[in-house]
Amino acid sequence: TIAGLRIQNFAVGLRCATNSHFPLIRNCIISDNINVGVLVDQSDQAQIIQNIVVNGDYGIVTNLCKDIAIVHNTVFVSGNFSNTPGKAASAIWANLAHDYGGGLSDTGKLYIIGNISLNPSGNNITVFADDLSRGAIVSNYNLLSSGGSPYIVAEDKTFYKGANAKPRVVYIDLNTWKQQTLLDNSSKSDDPKFIQVIKQKGIPNGMYLDLNVLPLSPALGLVPSFYTNPANAALWLPSYVDSSIISKDIIGKARQSNNTAAGANDNASSSGFYGQDVFASPLGQNSYKNCNVNPLFEIIFKELDLVFPKI
Repeated sequence: TIAGLRIQNFAVGLRCATNSHFPLIRNCIISDNINVGVLVDQSDQAQIIQNIVVNGDYGIVTNLCKDIAIVHNTVFVSGNFSNTPGKAASAIWANLAHDYGGGLSDTGKLYIIGNISLNPSGNNITVFADDLSRGAIVSNYNLLSSGGSPYIVAEDKTFYKGANAKPRVVYIDLNTWKQQTLLDNSSKSDDPKFIQVIKQKGIPNGMYLDLNVLPLSPALGLVPSFYTNPANAALWLPSYVDSSIISKDIIGKARQSNNTAAGANDNASSSGFYGQDVFASPLGQNSYKNCNVNPLFEIIFKELDLVFPKI
C-alpha cells in the first residue's frame, strides 16, 4: 500500500514496476511529473483509488495488468507541463493483460468508476479495443471533460506503437461512447467546477488551485455510495477492492451516505470557504470580486504552484 504521499517534479511520479503485484495506491497527490503521474506495469489487481493527479503527458497509466481498479480519482492533465508543450496525451490510459486463450481469466477486468477526468488538450480516456470487445471493461459514474475529438480512444493492442500506430476506434464525445459501447450510462461530460484560483501572499506566483468543488458542481452526488450500500459495491467494484477505504474522501471527510461525489473530494465547500461565496478568501486577499470560475484557463495559461489540503 502506498498512501498519503505528495509526489512532484519527476519524469514518472509513482511507478509500480513489473510484477509489483496487488498494489494499492490511494490518497496521494501527484503533480507536475512530466511523463506520467501514476504508472503500474504488468501487475495483478492494481488499485488506484482516490488520488489527485495533475499534469504530465499521462495522468494514470496501467500497462498489461491483470485486473485494474481506477476509482474516485481526480485526474487533470492540461498540457501545461508535459513533453509536448500545450498537449497531454491522455488523462487515463489502461491496457489489460494479454489473452493467451483463457479470456477473462487471463486478462481480468478494468474498472473505471467514479473518477473526474479532464484533458483539454488530448484524449480523456485511452483503452484497448480487444479489452472492449471481450466485455472486460466496466466504466460508469465518471465526470469527463475534454477539449475536443478524439474524446475516448480504443487502441489496437497489436499496432499501438511505431509507424503503423493508429486508433482502431475513435469516440468523438461521451454520447457516442455510450451508444456504441453501452458503458458509462450514468457518467457526465461537463466542467467539474473546481473552486476558483485565489490570490494569496507568500505563495510563488501568488496563486493556487483548490480542487474541492463548488456546490453547483455536477460531480456532487454523481456516484452511489459503495461503503454504505454493499449491493452497489458488489455491482460496480471488483471483490478485491475494500469499499471501507472510500468511506472518507482524500482529506478525511466522511463521504455522503446515499450518493457521493466523483473524484477524490466529496463535499462542497462550506459557505464562505473558498467557493460557495466565490468572493470570500479566508486571508482576505481576494478583494476583486470576480465570478469567473475557470481552472482550465488558469492551468493552461499561467505558471501555478498547486497547493493542496494536508492529508
